[in-house]
Amino acid sequence: MPIEARKDDRSMIHALFEAYRLKQEEETGTTLFHAEKTSTADRTDFMKPTRTLVVVTAATATDDATAIVLANDIKATVDKHFGDDQAHDAATSAAITIADATDLATAITLANDLKAKYNTHRTASTVHHNNDTTNDVTNANATDSATLQTLINEIRGDVIAHMASAPSGPQVKLVDA
Repeated sequence: MPIEARKDDRSMIHALFEAYRLKQEEETGTTLFHAEKTSTADRTDFMKPTRTLVVVTAATATDDATAIVLANDIKATVDKHFGDDQAHDAATSAAITIADATDLATAITLANDLKAKYNTHRTASTVHHNNDTTNDVTNANATDSATLQTLINEIRGDVIAHMASAPSGPQVKLVDA
């Protein structure tokens, strides 16, 4: 049944907004984790809004250098995602406070912290519309170069899959004029 609206600007805008909200809510349903994909918005022209999805862009780790790059990329991506109040239901997760990795030791520390905080985030109460019981990081904590590469590559795959679980379109966030 369609949403009925009076033929005036205010009523039509309200009806369009409500129809879109209901569509997004229905699409999220009982399977998707997020109401929208984490993104950054360009608010230069409010009549033509643009957004850029926040995603892990670094390639899989094959050595210490690529593991450091990947760990820092995941940290930046997860930090934005954890604080995204449009994607999440009510509460958001705490930011990653460990410094960016600069060498093997700091990359191991960061990867282990990312694993713990991400796994907590997936199923934390009131964060997701539907908790993520699928994309859990299961590898043991990193202790050396080989285990770091294994762990950080698993985190990469799980974070990408977790963040992709959202409707295809963005939410509408009303802001002051």
